[in-house]
Amino acid sequence: MPYRNTLRRAFLAAAVATMATATCAHAADSFPTQRITMIVPFPAGGGSDGVARYLSEPMAKILGQPVVIENLGGNAGAVGAAKVLREKADGYTIMLGSVNETVLLPIVNSAVPYKYSDFTAVGKVGSTPFMVIGRKDLAAKSFDDLIALARKQPGKLSFGSTGVGSYQQIVMEQIMKLAGVSMLHVPYRGAAPLMTDLLGGQIDLGVALPSVVLPQARQGAIKAFGVTGQARDPSAPEVPAISESQSIKNLDFSFWFGVFAPKNMPEDRRAKLAAALEQVLQDPKVKQQLETAGLTVAQPAEQKDFAGFMKQEDQKLRAIASGIKLD
Repeated sequence: MPYRNTLRRAFLAAAVATMATATCAHAADSFPTQRITMIVPFPAGGGSDGVARYLSEPMAKILGQPVVIENLGGNAGAVGAAKVLREKADGYTIMLGSVNETVLLPIVNSAVPYKYSDFTAVGKVGSTPFMVIGRKDLAAKSFDDLIALARKQPGKLSFGSTGVGSYQQIVMEQIMKLAGVSMLHVPYRGAAPLMTDLLGGQIDLGVALPSVVLPQARQGAIKAFGVTGQARDPSAPEVPAISESQSIKNLDFSFWFGVFAPKNMPEDRRAKLAAALEQVLQDPKVKQQLETAGLTVAQPAEQKDFAGFMKQEDQKLRAIASGIKLD
């Protein structure tokens, strides 16, 4: 009899364990079972918001649940990003974010309460280089002309950025370092006032995304001196890469977007979200929308080590920021 009781207890324990395993597997396989919130850490109507809206509906169709966008701006994206990290790491709260709020802000602003590694990197969406632009009557026709002019007038030429510690400032600080020139930094609170002053001749240069400034450049209202990626931007093939110049080689700065979640999200859920994102990015309609917005859509190979790519970006930007005075 004791033997039978022992056997019965062992059988019941095994049955319970099997049921628990099956239940967990079913929970993983059935994800998601409710709506997913995609936080955009900037107000509606901006570039990040537009990218999120191109992705949300097709992702919802693939996942079988609504993907609802929540805009939460503030502190250059840090408010929305911090909110994501306070949510459960269950896959039901994700973020359409960029290099700005995930990698750069924690480096240049000590008040930001997180670091890039606090996020689960779901997948890369796409990227775009910056474009160095100038007022239309600036006495330079090419990037090499621009650097020559800066060398003749050290500290005299002015460049605008979207704020102290912005990616645009980081880019220009690195350009000045590599070219051995100095310019005056003029920070603005956004791209719109920067462009107003550049068009009005109040500043000499600016750094902006091609999608923002190409219409003015093609109309001759401003000059486009070069893009900061390794190669020419497909949306502006007429503008050379700065690395084509004699002044600077191997310059590579791109503004990229990705999908993120809180740290320690279960791998099976991360993989499911990543697979949905990758499928969406291969959709011809979505790809066209993103390309029209100025993005080069991420390839499947870029998705495999997005976390590793973020680490490299952190190391690069941290090294640059440590060597400059951010003011």
